[in-house]
Amino acid sequence: MTKFQGFETKEEAKKYQKDHGGLLTYDKRTKAGKPTGVGVDYSYAVHLGGLNAEKYPYCLQWNA
Repeated sequence: MTKFQGFETKEEAKKYQKDHGGLLTYDKRTKAGKPTGVGVDYSYAVHLGGLNAEKYPYCLQWNA
C-alpha cells in the first residue's frame, strides 16, 4: 500500500523527507500538458487519493 502526505512548501517536504524518507512528488507536466516523471505519482495522489492540489502542491509518498 502506498501512503502519502501533502505539504504546502518544498522546504517542509524536504525536511520531512530527510527525517522519514519517501519520494518527493509535485505537478510536473510536458508541454502538451500530460503528467511526466514525478508528476504522474503526484497526479495519482490527487485524483485517486483525494489530495488537495491547491493547498498541497508538494507530496511525499512511501510504501507501508
